[in-house]
Amino acid sequence: MLATLSLALTLLAPTEPAALATRRAEIDAAYDSLNGAASYREAVVSPDGTRVAWVESAAGRGRIQWQRLPGGAPKVLTAAPNGAADEGSVSFSPDGKRIAFLSTGKDGQAQVAVAEVDSGEARILTSLTGTLSSPRWSEDGKRLAFLFTDRIDAVGPLGPAPPRVGLIQADAETHAQRIHVIDAAGGVPRPASPPELFVYQYDWAPDGKSFAAVAARGDGDANWWVAKLYIFDAATGAASLVLSPAMQMTNPRFTPDGKSIAFVGGLMSDQGVDGGDLFLVSAAGSEPRNLTPGRTATPSDFAFVGPRRMVFVEWSGGGTAVNALDVDTGAVTPLWKDDAHLGPAFRLTFSLSRDGSVSAAVRHGFDRVPEVVAGKVGSWTKLASGPPVRTPWSAARSLRWKNGDVEGQTWLLLPHGTPPRGGFPMVVSVHGGPSWASHPRLDRTWATFTGAGYAVLLPNPRGSFGQGAAFTRGNVRDFGGGDFQDILASVDAALAAAPISTDRIGLTGHSYGGFMAMWAVTQTKRFRAVVSGAGIANWQSYYGLNRIDTWMIPFFGASVYDDPAIYRKVSPIELVKNVKTPTLILQGERDAEVPAPQAFEFWRGLRTMGVPTELVVYEGEGHIPQTPKNRRDWAQRTVEWFDRWMK
Repeated sequence: MLATLSLALTLLAPTEPAALATRRAEIDAAYDSLNGAASYREAVVSPDGTRVAWVESAAGRGRIQWQRLPGGAPKVLTAAPNGAADEGSVSFSPDGKRIAFLSTGKDGQAQVAVAEVDSGEARILTSLTGTLSSPRWSEDGKRLAFLFTDRIDAVGPLGPAPPRVGLIQADAETHAQRIHVIDAAGGVPRPASPPELFVYQYDWAPDGKSFAAVAARGDGDANWWVAKLYIFDAATGAASLVLSPAMQMTNPRFTPDGKSIAFVGGLMSDQGVDGGDLFLVSAAGSEPRNLTPGRTATPSDFAFVGPRRMVFVEWSGGGTAVNALDVDTGAVTPLWKDDAHLGPAFRLTFSLSRDGSVSAAVRHGFDRVPEVVAGKVGSWTKLASGPPVRTPWSAARSLRWKNGDVEGQTWLLLPHGTPPRGGFPMVVSVHGGPSWASHPRLDRTWATFTGAGYAVLLPNPRGSFGQGAAFTRGNVRDFGGGDFQDILASVDAALAAAPISTDRIGLTGHSYGGFMAMWAVTQTKRFRAVVSGAGIANWQSYYGLNRIDTWMIPFFGASVYDDPAIYRKVSPIELVKNVKTPTLILQGERDAEVPAPQAFEFWRGLRTMGVPTELVVYEGEGHIPQTPKNRRDWAQRTVEWFDRWMK
């Protein structure tokens, strides 16, 4: 049941019931227009390049399928007798004959499972209570490692936060996530990393004697931004510090000789949304060497395909590119580039065979339903996809904008049909992060807008991925400054390129985009209406309220206690008297990343100033709504708000 707290100041006469019902039906149809598109969580190729496995998600459950290359019929692989399990996190054994994966039964508890690929025979290896993730094989195929924490409610910072009551003790909230090792034939898993460290990602050493890992002390949700690079002894769990960098790190990988560790490093605002430069550091510890200095794109994932050669995928402008890199010379060889995306919506990733001759990925774009592809990079064969759907927009255009000496890229989606007199109304949708990018995909929110008759502008202002490390760092200590001016430059580029109404433009965003929506109404009256989702109204109070405050130091340069002025300078609440624009505020009740008091504070200020406003708080939801009914309501309210004030 949808439970909301709705607080509204309505200044318009009610809409006719019949017209409102017709419009709601149109919005629902637009929201449902992508229902036929399949969803894939991952696609993985075996080390020898002979098999590909993928995970299709339906009705909230993952189903593993695999296929022999170059041809063959897909087969389902499961550890559940009746198939009623959520399964995924696929890892091929080094010989490609077995698959390790996670199988979650009706009790909601995941366990590590192993299956013989050809026969399909599967068995559950573990019987743990807690949260498991990331199964990985040792190079000899005799052992499996995985991450485990005994915290059974580990939903991550995006999920609904557990309530805090009674005596609050920070140390009591800490649950270490440790590497555990188990024999592939079965047995009792044992920890292989220290109890005081939360391990986020890891990689087996080629000789199976150690692990490289990104880990941090303290609460796992809060400290990824200050994590360090370690080596753990696989037998004893003893830790050796390799690197304590002044940047965020992800995807640690040993070189084939085991002497060095490569990783993606840079300014990253969200755990799991990877981008930066490629670095190499000695396993014994040294200054890391940047392998991609000055690159005007953002590497995200990579794999070694030889002793000194790697292939990497990167955010490139508004699209994606795959390249080969010579580790010794730094020479980069382009392999493929397109206005498409590889991987799930939030991540850019792919899979490679040991020699790099075969790759696998989930590929999608503005005009392409998600599909599983495999083969030589760029010459892929489609292995699986859902039925085709009518593209919810008539065109997707990549536009360039210029703001002073800064140039960038934005996407413009145009609705079907003839533009009305004066041009299409347009919604500017600002992505979250800010270290992320609006990229090609079939997105339900964008489909709802275009299906309702709105053009959609998807800017990638400074702070975004896709144009290199300097561009990503472009809004450090300048939130709402150059990045907001870049968004306005994107609007100008859209007006010059397409039939867009100059006086019917709205803006929305979530998280960082929600902050930008709150900030925009304090800076300009150019937008007729604004919708802020999980927005930050007061950076000073936010610092003490949110449960992941370490993310802010790299962007603000200091804590709020050391430099309160920089936080106050960019707080929308400080300029609330400037606001005249009708503003809808949407918020999850149990959001740990952007707690609900931020929404209430801005809503209260707008009401006091007499600004048309509504606040909706979704009961039990975290940073991103998970309940289907709440997701639909969020989209409906957003379109109806723009309808009310722009049409």
